[in-house]
Amino acid sequence: MIKSGKKTPYIGKFRSGCASAMKRGLEILGIGIIDIDSRDCMMLRAEQTPDKAYLEKQGEDYNLVDWYLDVLRRLILRNSTFSIARFSTLKEEGDTQSRPIQKQ
Repeated sequence: MIKSGKKTPYIGKFRSGCASAMKRGLEILGIGIIDIDSRDCMMLRAEQTPDKAYLEKQGEDYNLVDWYLDVLRRLILRNSTFSIARFSTLKEEGDTQSRPIQKQ
């Protein structure tokens, strides 16, 4: 996404596949679950990619791949914490019967 603002956070140079070159602007990381059979995707998260200055502040060995992994860890941790908390609540209430998952 091309952006010209001087105060936009994380504005930087990112690789553009369409232009086959580095472009100044913003980049978004999108994480989704893909259903190959139905050729469908459900987006789970979109997060703005940080610029080079942010990555350098994190440490000498910290790079974009580390940031991607951190985003995935946070996503997994949040979802697993919610699942455990929900399961614990049901167990405390004495709800031990299995039920089919209902679509919302």
